[in-house]
Amino acid sequence: MSPTPLRQQIAAADGQPLEVYSLPAAGTSSGRSVLLVHGSGCGWEYWDAPAPATGIMRYLSERGHAVFALQSRGYGDSAVADGRRVNAASIADDLEAVCRAIAPGASVCLAGHSSGGYPVMKFAARQPERVARIAVLGMPFRAISAGFAGYLAMTLASLDPAGNGYVENSHHRDLASRIGRSHPAVMEWYRSLVERRYRRIPAGVLADVADLPSAAQPEAVHAATMVVQGQLDHVPAAGDGAALFEAIASCDKSLVTVPGSWHLPFLEIEGSARVAALLDAWFRLPVT
Repeated sequence: MSPTPLRQQIAAADGQPLEVYSLPAAGTSSGRSVLLVHGSGCGWEYWDAPAPATGIMRYLSERGHAVFALQSRGYGDSAVADGRRVNAASIADDLEAVCRAIAPGASVCLAGHSSGGYPVMKFAARQPERVARIAVLGMPFRAISAGFAGYLAMTLASLDPAGNGYVENSHHRDLASRIGRSHPAVMEWYRSLVERRYRRIPAGVLADVADLPSAAQPEAVHAATMVVQGQLDHVPAAGDGAALFEAIASCDKSLVTVPGSWHLPFLEIEGSARVAALLDAWFRLPVT
């Protein structure tokens, strides 16, 4: 039976309680702590997707890394009063508090998916001494595709100006045409999870995506950075991953395209295995 991630709460600088889920390093330790940051459409759970997908947390733990997954503010029990205030800048502030708690005095490897890549890059630019290596997966940089732009406009239009800054989340309702080979049980698990816990999401994280390229600061990132893009990813515009790679200041960088994969590789059979192996290999490399 797979181990259940341990839940803990860490206080952000402003006192906001943040959920963090963790698995210890199993077997021979790599000596690395890895912090995973989710994107806008779901919380931390997709880093721990069930078999036959390869759960990223489980894989990295079994490969000797101490693994942590942040439940970003505005999601689950890390909910906040105003979802418009949840954005790359506020989550980057939270990463500082979380890294200090999980690895006192040591550097951390970070991976951010989609809009979760923005706070990872901001934190790496801001606190280079706390960062060993980073990876960003499916993160839009200069432009998003026309199809995703329509979805984004529709979602932001659901914001009630008099409400609490949250918008409707519908990305999970038509996944079959936007995902690589997957198992029906994993797809049902994900749909049920989003319906149960993430039917409404903070508007601020989506506003970051609409305001490209200001949310990312690749020209200020000197940490070793891997850019991972699915070959069929429908969110970033064509060529966007290459533009991001070129803009990153670090000389230690890599651009990887995952064959046959879309925007949610965690749910794909081959995609999840390939991403897990990429992260393990990248985070094992020496700190430069």
